[in-house]
Amino acid sequence: MNHIVNYNLHTHTYRCNHASGTDEEYVLKAIEKGIKVLGFSDHAPFKDIHHYGMRMDYEELDGYIKSISSLKEKYKDQIEIHIGLEIEYDKKYLSYYRELLNNGIEYLILGQHCYYENGEVRYWMKHIDDFDGVKKYCSSIVEAMKTGLFLYVCHPDFSASNIKDPKILEYIGKVLGEASVKYDVPLEVNCGGILGNNYNSIINGTQCYPNHYTFSEISKYKAKVVIGMDVHSPEAILNIPSNFLKRFVDKHNLNLLKEIKIK
Repeated sequence: MNHIVNYNLHTHTYRCNHASGTDEEYVLKAIEKGIKVLGFSDHAPFKDIHHYGMRMDYEELDGYIKSISSLKEKYKDQIEIHIGLEIEYDKKYLSYYRELLNNGIEYLILGQHCYYENGEVRYWMKHIDDFDGVKKYCSSIVEAMKTGLFLYVCHPDFSASNIKDPKILEYIGKVLGEASVKYDVPLEVNCGGILGNNYNSIINGTQCYPNHYTFSEISKYKAKVVIGMDVHSPEAILNIPSNFLKRFVDKHNLNLLKEIKIK
């Protein structure tokens, strides 16, 4: 099949409690769709945080690694499978990120969904509605890039859902595009925001990821970008028309990686 890329490293599982399907169903659908490299990256657990409906519990981590490892061996002649996690960054968890990468997790992708304040979860998407909030969001991502622990940044334009000012949206692209090049950490064109939306309005509008204004700025830096399907069901794998993704990439003249190497 003719796809814009033949990889996807942004795949969730039922363990996060907002996705469906078995691990093997994702693998079989990926093989059917012609995917050559499939990475599982469910929402990572934290030892000290129980967050039902957003991430797996820490007690599920070993089972996750064993399940994907088994599928990796079973289907090794048909598809390349990797074990990863999507995780938020906070400097207090630096040793934990390294622990994950030394104990069965092959890669981490940065999904900066939230931060914790006074014991409460605060989502960047919901709690950013001004320029100061956006600057804090961008700073946290740049700090994560500096560590060298993350393979790429998921939906860098995540906070765009609450922001309508083009200049602020362009600011996100400027800061993260510049840091992406400096620290050699790619940025993701996320397909999760495309499902259920009008393609033309996303190409030209201000919808949350992939965001027109943010990626227009990212392109100026020739920052490397990857495609992330962000699938939460087996049926969603490559459920985005390749011609749409190609239009978005071409429109912004993005420096798209045709393949990704797991470090």
